[in-house]
Amino acid sequence: MSPGVVLVTGAGGLLGSALRSVAAESRWSFRFVDRRDGDLRERGVAEGLLEAGGRPDCVIHAAAHVGGIEENRRDPEAMYEDNARMDRNVLEAALRLGVPKVVAFLSTCIFHPGAPQPWNEKMIHEGEPDQRHWGYARAKRELDLLARDLTARAQGSSRFVTLMPSTLYGPGDDFHPERSHVLPAILLKMWRARETGGDVTLWGTGAPRRELLFSVDMARVALWAADDYDEVEPLIVSPSADVSIRDLAQVVAGAIGFRGRVVWDAERPDGTPSRRTSSAKLRGLVPGLALTPLQRGIETTAAHFRAHYPSLRGLVLE
Repeated sequence: MSPGVVLVTGAGGLLGSALRSVAAESRWSFRFVDRRDGDLRERGVAEGLLEAGGRPDCVIHAAAHVGGIEENRRDPEAMYEDNARMDRNVLEAALRLGVPKVVAFLSTCIFHPGAPQPWNEKMIHEGEPDQRHWGYARAKRELDLLARDLTARAQGSSRFVTLMPSTLYGPGDDFHPERSHVLPAILLKMWRARETGGDVTLWGTGAPRRELLFSVDMARVALWAADDYDEVEPLIVSPSADVSIRDLAQVVAGAIGFRGRVVWDAERPDGTPSRRTSSAKLRGLVPGLALTPLQRGIETTAAHFRAHYPSLRGLVLE
């Protein structure tokens, strides 16, 4: 579609920050909104934000209530309700206003953890998702169905497409102890231990493996999708290469300058052993796609951390 105005929700989050950082690379004009502009869980707020300043030509819906494993397990109903309401309100408002394109985001936690790997786009609704992420996963499965339904109802006037990133990381990540994911949690612990000269204790055995996707790469794929992806089937975005948490910790230690001892607390949960996905469809559509190598992405993230500590999103000072 011809570039016009893109409205980005969730502008204060990890993906929203990344979209802000690459906006100048695009021919689109951008409007960024976050929770300070309105609570997308409330009826009418999304429609008001979409109408303000004129209807956008595209919405990139990056707003979400995201938590770590403890928050997901402790309050699955809130995770479900918050995300399901935001998704319904934003996408249905876009349909009512005739927004030509909406790009929204799923999560790899929606896959059944025992399904054969690598997971692909055809397997989204096979079996139950990981019960530790039940609420968030259920909302994201419903987002896929909602996007399909609204595209059919629009009869060609609007397209609702969904992208599914593997675990995101990068500048602008969340360092809150109940919401942070594995990389920011390790980064913060090692930074503080480096300052005090102590050891670092990390959860689990370090054996699980994760596919980590640099947030800026995801932002660039989202902009590509705004222009060129119109299929109703979701699209996995991942490096198709994983790393063990133990090896990840070594890379983070090198990037942050931590030289102390790492202690693995095997009494703590490891999480899903692996979450390998197939990005074959994306690479077929974008043959020259080049993603940021993990080492460079972590070094960039660590540099941002050092430059902004302690004024980091979600950080709780001890």
